[in-house]
Amino acid sequence: EPKYRTPGPIPEVTTKEELIAFEKEDAWLHKQIEDESFQTKFKNKFVAIRDNKIVDDDEDITNLINKLRIKKLNISQIFVEFVYPKGLAVFF
Repeated sequence: EPKYRTPGPIPEVTTKEELIAFEKEDAWLHKQIEDESFQTKFKNKFVAIRDNKIVDDDEDITNLINKLRIKKLNISQIFVEFVYPKGLAVFF
């Protein structure tokens, strides 16, 4: 059961600069995933990243989005990713 209210629509990324920023956040995250202390803290959680910093995390994506809204962060400028256990490969 989510701890926060159900989120409304999530804004889409609309600019080339935002897409480039998300690519950089993704690269930063994948370097961090190799670190044992990072794994200990964030494994099996969704993390919200801005400017190569974790701004929040939660095991439930709805809770995470609501926490970001409570902090009045612009969700369209936050990179959100799930942290899989080290060594697990996921293909889409």
